[in-house]
Amino acid sequence: MMRAAAISSSGILAVTAADETTVAAAQRLADELRLPYAPHDRHAGAQLLLVQTPTHVELRHPQRRLAMHVSITPADLARGRITRRDPFARALGRAAIVVDATAGLGRDTILMACLGYRVIALERSAAVAALFRDGIARARAAGVLAHDRIDLRHADALLALPAMQPAPDVVYLDPMFGPKRKKSAAVRKELRLLRELVGEDHDGSELLAVARASAARVVVKRALDAPALAPDHAACYRGKLVRYDVYRGVPAAG
Repeated sequence: MMRAAAISSSGILAVTAADETTVAAAQRLADELRLPYAPHDRHAGAQLLLVQTPTHVELRHPQRRLAMHVSITPADLARGRITRRDPFARALGRAAIVVDATAGLGRDTILMACLGYRVIALERSAAVAALFRDGIARARAAGVLAHDRIDLRHADALLALPAMQPAPDVVYLDPMFGPKRKKSAAVRKELRLLRELVGEDHDGSELLAVARASAARVVVKRALDAPALAPDHAACYRGKLVRYDVYRGVPAAG
């Protein structure tokens, strides 16, 4: 088991327990993520904390008193239900399996699951993947989410997409950079914490190129006023706040 350690002033992330009942689980999480474990009285140097509570794992900014976790409840799924006429669904088109190559905290992954897709969700940040995995596990335990609906993988899509066999029909990208979207305060809180944890995505164009070489169809989510990642999109579906640029891909044979 990982030894408890004080966090240096340069450390951005540590794992801690909300109380004595969650110490063992928090230490296991720290070991899994290869992050320092800090007792509650010795994490002052960490800018962000992954906190194991009795009910969930949450990302917390101690100084700003911000916290968030992934929740997948029947109410969340009900709010996420959209029809096949929605721009998001029209952009994805008809496919059995969709690869969400920038899964993050899973908001769009859950929408895809609500639409009936099976989703392979790729997330390259181990900490973010842990938050999403915790939400999925609790939803499955509560009988809210089917076990075969979402396959979450901690992986860098730049490396994972070319290796996928068979090649996916659709790859979905939502790079975390560019103009801020006009969403609710809760979502802005999520984005602030995520940006502090993982920064912005500066390889969106590279990821698009890899996705197009790996799938027949690639969908890129953008703010309405954001420039396209590439000029040759085949279609564009606009919503009230975002748009979905659709690109044709040329997956490698075999």
